[in-house]
Amino acid sequence: MEYMYDETGRQVIGIKGLADLGHGYGFHNGWKEFSLKIGEIYSFTHDYTSIEGPSDWRDDSFTVTLQLVEVDEQS
Repeated sequence: MEYMYDETGRQVIGIKGLADLGHGYGFHNGWKEFSLKIGEIYSFTHDYTSIEGPSDWRDDSFTVTLQLVEVDEQS
């Protein structure tokens, strides 16, 4: 993860990161770069292989949703 700054270089306005797009039996979907500014929402699908038993393998997925919010710092 990396911070994104405003034009002054002092105020954090967002983040840059990598989303894990999934991996499982016989596949690896890799990573995708994303950037997210305060207040924005970013979603991606993560694929995986579900193993519920010795012969019960199935591919599945879920959605990951991120929202970056600003929080006032309190002492």
